[in-house]
Amino acid sequence: MSGLALPAIVYGLRGEVDARVRKAVRELSRGTPWIDALDASTTLVVADTAGYVVLDGPSALLDDEPHFHLYLPWLRTLERIDAGAVSGELADAVFADSLSEAWGVLGLVARASLGWVLAPARQRPLVEAAVAQWPAFEAVGGRYSNGSRTPQSLSTLSTSLHYALGQLGVSDAALMQPITSAALAEMVQRALEPHDG
Repeated sequence: MSGLALPAIVYGLRGEVDARVRKAVRELSRGTPWIDALDASTTLVVADTAGYVVLDGPSALLDDEPHFHLYLPWLRTLERIDAGAVSGELADAVFADSLSEAWGVLGLVARASLGWVLAPARQRPLVEAAVAQWPAFEAVGGRYSNGSRTPQSLSTLSTSLHYALGQLGVSDAALMQPITSAALAEMVQRALEPHDG
């Protein structure tokens, strides 16, 4: 079956995934490119694999079964940036590489990745990449979790995309509605169109 594929490194029990991700992030800080450090050529198709796509955590509620802990690479990399073990240049390269892959855009959209989109220069590129990938993310259906045992559609979860859209001028009222592909495209068009001043 085809569909959204995520790096195999993020699938499994959280503790196992976290150990693999921490090792990968150490490799990143030694100069290994992001996609190579995550061994991103080895993927699992979400539709063919049990579990949720977890976008925030860690959550003890989800520790007893394997899931895609997609938030972990960006969370652990942010921790290394904050500790001074990953340079700003390398962080910019991780962000750019993430935008080049559907799974990378989804990782940046994760609520746990808010720190990646605080810089205004990163908000528009993330939003534009999300618009392009959103239909594939929606096709996954109700398999997303921000740490809850009750999965939901991505359109109803709080994400870092909400922050980026808000910073680009999308109203709070619009952001309170489910973010479907059509709604996202409309929000972005309105936010990014030139305004008469």
